[in-house]
Amino acid sequence: MGTALPVPGSYSANIGWPMGASFPGTNSPITKHNGFMGLVNRKRAVSWHSERVAAKDVTDGLSNTAAVSERMINNLVPSRGFFGGEFYAMTPANSIAVMSFCGGSTGGSRALDRWITYCGGVTSPDPRFSKPHGKSWISGWTLVANTYMHVFPPNERNCHLYGGEDDGTNIVTPSSHHVGGLHTLMGDGRVIFNTVSIDRPLWWSIGSRNGLEDEQFE
Repeated sequence: MGTALPVPGSYSANIGWPMGASFPGTNSPITKHNGFMGLVNRKRAVSWHSERVAAKDVTDGLSNTAAVSERMINNLVPSRGFFGGEFYAMTPANSIAVMSFCGGSTGGSRALDRWITYCGGVTSPDPRFSKPHGKSWISGWTLVANTYMHVFPPNERNCHLYGGEDDGTNIVTPSSHHVGGLHTLMGDGRVIFNTVSIDRPLWWSIGSRNGLEDEQFE
């Protein structure tokens, strides 16, 4: 029998915001992950994780909370630089959505808009953390990007945080080949189309299951 090959997957589960993130204009950093899907590392306990998330834990309402979104698979071919290092050329235009621009550490609390500024300031993607993107649907490995966070709007960059490999602190951004946006499965089973121009506070809000941010949009 041959060796089983990993099967790629183009969907990713919502785990909310980065550890210690807060909604802009508030002063309340989250102490537990606030997404729709639970997080657990069987080899190392992480206090930020909530292993099980039940419907009763989604206090923002199932219809207001994202569960799963589309996410493109990295099919780009890295190139070798003159001195032996790998890099990606920024083509096609949507290739940025499968590249990981790496931040310095997982430490510190930031509002969501400051996370965008922080990650947006990284000029070059890191091929080591970009190559696994979407390559194995069954893997729990953070770098495969089977979980995502509501930080950057759809089809924008990913930001891997050095040191976040074990605790899931990987800012993966949903993406698709559709024109203008992507499909998201909400907690109540509805599928909606989120555009790349979605209002950022709304995007952040549907990523959180228990912050009551959605009330301002009702």
